[in-house]
Amino acid sequence: MSIKEYFGINKDNDIVTISVSGIDSSKFLQGQLSNDIENLGNDNYQYSSFSTNQGKVIATMRIFKKNDHYIILTNSDVSGSVIEGLNKYVLMSKVDIKLEESTCYGVLGDNIIDNKKINLGSDKYSMANVNHNYVLNTGVAGCTSYIVVSFAEDIPEFLPSNIKDEINIGRLIDLKNVFPRLNDKSKESFIPQVLNMEKHDAINYKKGCYTGQEIVARTHYLGKIKKRLFCCSCESAPNSNENKIYNKDGEVVGELLTGNFLNLDKYYFQSIIKITAISDEMFISGKELKIEES
Repeated sequence: MSIKEYFGINKDNDIVTISVSGIDSSKFLQGQLSNDIENLGNDNYQYSSFSTNQGKVIATMRIFKKNDHYIILTNSDVSGSVIEGLNKYVLMSKVDIKLEESTCYGVLGDNIIDNKKINLGSDKYSMANVNHNYVLNTGVAGCTSYIVVSFAEDIPEFLPSNIKDEINIGRLIDLKNVFPRLNDKSKESFIPQVLNMEKHDAINYKKGCYTGQEIVARTHYLGKIKKRLFCCSCESAPNSNENKIYNKDGEVVGELLTGNFLNLDKYYFQSIIKITAISDEMFISGKELKIEES
């Protein structure tokens, strides 16, 4: 994939924002999410995950502070599960969890946004707030890229007006960054390490307990994972009812992760593959599969 062919900006309608507010919100989220919420400031965001008691990920997310509360960015398909799941643990905590209206944009390519107008830091997870518009640095494949979250009615003035609609650029950013967008079929199926969340610094092993922490920590300290998420491609889309990946001997070595794919010059998607098999020839629906560089 020549990612430069897809430079541009468009709305990412797959992503929604969940607001978590209240005087206990920080302490509450610290007990639910895999990352250390106390490391968030006004100029950074973090990747994180929300899991079941068994350590299986319900949703992956980006999270940042907006004034005195927190904003969770996650796939719309699992947003209801996130809100319902978090609310189960509220109990006597003074916390309010709800969807917050916003517009999200994916931005890919150098010089599409004038960095002087947003004053964004150079750190990996830097963020800038420009008049209620939050710009998250998501650099991908050596290119400049952002997720922009706007809580204003109009398109942010620092964004160009020529918005594309051919592809979902935000999805492309996450696809190439090997950051999974879970849906109803893929949620509660994998632990965070399998979903590549360590690469995104989404798991803090030094923080206190949180939901699913025991399983996640045990995996980290007692053994290596046997499979992991990769960005893959093949010449055309697999059959809709086929999600298994095979080696040349017909053995199952992985599976397609439903929900994050794009049909461009080739068919690009994410798959969970056995680490011992990544150098082998692999096939899905009889088509040869390649692992993309990330």
